Amino acid sequence: MAFSHKVICPICGSDQYEHLYTISIAYALMHGTDVLPESAKQEMEAEMLKIWGPEGSVFIRCICCDFNFASPFKAGTQEFYALLYSNMVAYPEWKWEYQVAYEMISNIIDRTPGKEARLLDLGAGNGSFVIKVASDLIRKDNILCTEYSQDGAEYIQSQGIKCISDDFRNLPLDKYHNAFDIICLFQVLEHLDNLDDFLKGINQLAAKDAHLFVAVPNYFYRRFYDGFKIYLDVPPIHLSRWKQSDLVRFFDKHDWSMVSHHIQPMAYFLKLRKFLFYLFNRMSVSMWAGKVRNRILNQILKGMVFVFLCIIYVPSIIRLGSSNMGISQLIIFKRKHIES
Repeated sequence: MAFSHKVICPICGSDQYEHLYTISIAYALMHGTDVLPESAKQEMEAEMLKIWGPEGSVFIRCICCDFNFASPFKAGTQEFYALLYSNMVAYPEWKWEYQVAYEMISNIIDRTPGKEARLLDLGAGNGSFVIKVASDLIRKDNILCTEYSQDGAEYIQSQGIKCISDDFRNLPLDKYHNAFDIICLFQVLEHLDNLDDFLKGINQLAAKDAHLFVAVPNYFYRRFYDGFKIYLDVPPIHLSRWKQSDLVRFFDKHDWSMVSHHIQPMAYFLKLRKFLFYLFNRMSVSMWAGKVRNRILNQILKGMVFVFLCIIYVPSIIRLGSSNMGISQLIIFKRKHIES
């Protein structure tokens, strides 16, 4: 498949690729930005045209390094996210990756008694993580957040924690150069373009022995759904899809070594339920079932469809039981010692 723009892998620089799937503006509006009211969708469509042009976007696999990414590799504009955030539902109060990171940060602090840790949380949401950390582990004065959502940033500030609604690379280096012992990127990396510049910016702010906590969606979980033409990575919101090996290769290039890697454990029933509902909602019978007003008949019809899906998708349902099929993954890095 040929494009009018040049396709370059953001990790290895290769121009050799395999097409995975195409995302039209109409599909992105229907699936990636489904929280938007109709009144905002025209504005969002105009923003997508600015980012992509009329061709839309594709997700591709680099043949050289196997990295999966969107092309054009362009993140949503500030106006795009302003529209999206103004219509978003509430952030989750606590996530799996928060708990793992919290416990590891607690261990790091216990190993360095007498030293006051400083933490930077990029894309802090509504501050659920840093508010908990500030109450137990690190003084509020030693925490800095960035968050583009105005509501999220204002709430964090109301809790006495500094939060800026700006690119972290605009922070004054005379104040923050090598200042942070712990840097958190929870579900942020997959939204970004200009990845090398981003990591160079991180390195300017990271202390000598800093730890970096990176949570991203689980590659294997997303690829599983690709097989059913259910695309969970929709540009320009999600631009990349990371395996553990991708993360290690990319961060190693920027002088970070992996400490540990974790995949979110998830109850099999929850994975099965989500899978069946995704399939059901793609079937035309789901629209018909929604029109059946009799509650009992509606439930019987849905039950019959779910039984049918369980029968025809037995191999896939078994595969869902794999331990690598959690929704999210967390990888922890430590900054390498670089000889001057």
